[in-house]
Amino acid sequence: MRVSLKHIAAQIILLIALLVFPSVVSATDFQLIFNVGGPFRIFGHPPIPQLNGFDYFITQEQIDTSLAGATVAIEEIAVSAPGMNLGLFINWDWEVHLDGKTIGLPAGQYLKTLVDPVTGYTRTANTRFQFVIGNRFDTGSYTFSGTHDFTTGITTAFPYLSFVKVAATSPFIVTDGLHAQMFFWTGDNRNVQIEFSGAQLIVRGSILAPAVPEPATLLLFGSGLVALGSAARRRGRRK
Repeated sequence: MRVSLKHIAAQIILLIALLVFPSVVSATDFQLIFNVGGPFRIFGHPPIPQLNGFDYFITQEQIDTSLAGATVAIEEIAVSAPGMNLGLFINWDWEVHLDGKTIGLPAGQYLKTLVDPVTGYTRTANTRFQFVIGNRFDTGSYTFSGTHDFTTGITTAFPYLSFVKVAATSPFIVTDGLHAQMFFWTGDNRNVQIEFSGAQLIVRGSILAPAVPEPATLLLFGSGLVALGSAARRRGRRK
């Protein structure tokens, strides 16, 4: 069986596309995992945290470049964080911020800061999930967790879901990569003290429009196709 040069050219280009532009030919669903090291802590210093200080933590902004150039829709967020309860009460906010560009929350462990976690920061990320765990007297330690499904609107949390403050998203273009940050804080002065050993964020979604190769690359591939096609035609004329 004779294999044409056109067929060989097509196979070569497909192989190159798979190696150089995997996001172009990958499945539409994706899952990304971001891990954060510890320890870090939250605490609202009594009697009034706004006057006596807050301990809270903002993670470093992480970037996963695998989706760069694609248009995506976030469908589900799942978070977990082992925490040692050093107080008598559980009541704190967990924020997740996702975007296709820089989020810009100032990362770090803040101790006895007078910058209010509510009014002291501007939240501008395209996708935000903010929920409250607890509002319960409890001295237990847990692997705290929470999920939100943007397609169904269902939120779960462990050990207690108090309420959801924000759950918002819309499709967006990923520029240099998917950016992710988390914010752990409490404004409660009822002896809320938790030290976390780390945290994990899992993001699931769909690629609505895959990344497109640069025009110069497309031209290079196109020239190769023309050249190989011309060679095949010349060979056909010599028969």
